[in-house]
Amino acid sequence: MEHESLLRDIRRYQEQLKRWEAEKNSPHWGEPHGDGFCVAYETRYYSAILTNLPQNHNWVRACYETPMHIHGVKLDSPERCELVGSDVVGHWRVSFNEPQCRTFWSGFWDKGCSQEGSHKRRIETRLENLRREFDWWETCNTTPVQIHGVHYASPAFCYPINGWKGMLALWEIDDQSC
Repeated sequence: MEHESLLRDIRRYQEQLKRWEAEKNSPHWGEPHGDGFCVAYETRYYSAILTNLPQNHNWVRACYETPMHIHGVKLDSPERCELVGSDVVGHWRVSFNEPQCRTFWSGFWDKGCSQEGSHKRRIETRLENLRREFDWWETCNTTPVQIHGVHYASPAFCYPINGWKGMLALWEIDDQSC
């Protein structure tokens, strides 16, 4: 009985070694690198180089079929693949665990009714934590807010403050008194 158990353990170990060897010898991604600036609310691009790709292998297929882990999350395929010199580079748009790309709204101003009978009230606010290297328009248009308990995924309109000193946004929220 003990002998059979030992044989099962040895076979399981041998199978695991074969899997590890196959993984080690198959294409895999190098370390992912954030490509600089934030492109939207809590979102940035990452890229990595595909390594261990056999010569004459279909690089496009290998790129799109090789999963990547970023922030501990498995991503099945990149958004885009390209050949840069002799390197196969994958690009991912990551919209999770990116707190440095988190913007928020502050200083809500009630601008009154949009127009009489519209049932819409205009609310304006300033985008905070916006840095020079961000994509300002996209970040403004993708930063969510909650106004009077209602969630809004994006504002109705974004516009720069006094020659690009920041961004303001405008919402038109339901208000039966308007």
